[in-house]
Amino acid sequence: MAANHCRLPWFVLRMCNVSNVRSIGSQTNTAVVTEEAEKKIELPSRKETVKYPKHFRNRNPRNLELLGIAPKPKGFHTLNARIDFYNKLQFTVSKRHVTGYVEHNTGVRVIEASTKEFVITRHLYKTTDVSAAYNIGRVLAQRCREAGLTRIMWDHKRCRPSEKLNAFLNAVRKNGILLNEPKVRKQLPSKGKSPPLQRRPSTALEHQY
Repeated sequence: MAANHCRLPWFVLRMCNVSNVRSIGSQTNTAVVTEEAEKKIELPSRKETVKYPKHFRNRNPRNLELLGIAPKPKGFHTLNARIDFYNKLQFTVSKRHVTGYVEHNTGVRVIEASTKEFVITRHLYKTTDVSAAYNIGRVLAQRCREAGLTRIMWDHKRCRPSEKLNAFLNAVRKNGILLNEPKVRKQLPSKGKSPPLQRRPSTALEHQY
């Protein structure tokens, strides 16, 4: 009779293969480490690896407004409200709530703080008193600084002075917001372009002919 071949279980064979692979891998790792130590690899310098771009494009649409270069809308002298601003501060008091917001010259409300927000109202005793107006100004100024706005136009001619309004404006000023905007800067001519020609003022003799 032929001898019966004994077959080992699969998990025993797997353990034997794993032990052999570990022994082979340890030998190869030690060989690689010794070779790298002998070669002494030199890392490239910072100047060779880092390349800084020569031109940078700012994609922020409000960048020219922050620099004071973008033109302001002028409007007509017959308009009741001024529109020659980038961002304008507004303050309203209703029967139940106090609201302060920043309005862009396009009519969009950029930033707003109101006692309608439960996060603010739960810390107030009343939503229409002087303390509420002061805290709304403080919160609004903080949000403006976080958004990058530090100068906002305030039209004092269209608002009647009151205790709530004074508290609101004082809170805005104390928290680092200036209530005026810079004048529009004149753009300098770029390189390669000549400045625009200016007309010579005419004299009285030239008008006669």
